[in-house]
Amino acid sequence: MEDRIKKWHSRHVRVQAYMEKDEYEKVAELAVSMGLSVSRLVKKAVLDLKRLEEEVYGKAFDAGYQFAMEEVERDGPYLFFGMEEFTVPCSVCRKPMVFSSRFREEWEKEVKPILIKAFFNWAHTECLNGIPRKAKFKHDVLSKQSPEHQPV
Repeated sequence: MEDRIKKWHSRHVRVQAYMEKDEYEKVAELAVSMGLSVSRLVKKAVLDLKRLEEEVYGKAFDAGYQFAMEEVERDGPYLFFGMEEFTVPCSVCRKPMVFSSRFREEWEKEVKPILIKAFFNWAHTECLNGIPRKAKFKHDVLSKQSPEHQPV
């Protein structure tokens, strides 16, 4: 019998933690509701912590991303990021060149008109091929009333 106890102790390490009595009672209550011993519940929680962390992080990331995308869709990028931005590939290295302005008035009066004029005849591949493209954001759809937005 003593050999079995020694063998068991050699394979099992004692982990001890102190907590307030009311905290322990909550843990014990949770263990009972799950049909587990306190020891089994703590083991399960600790050993499954990585998966739980990934699950919680994933859900929080998705919720935050969705919230941000809804704000950008509702307010446009200027109000969300505090600046307007336009990206085009470099004609030499093809890496993106970012044109931006943190001042909305400067963007509206100086930068945006130049960019609209420079890229007035560009279109999505789908649009050029006659495939309807669903706009992802309100600001994806340029006003058709303005002549500088009309394709050539």
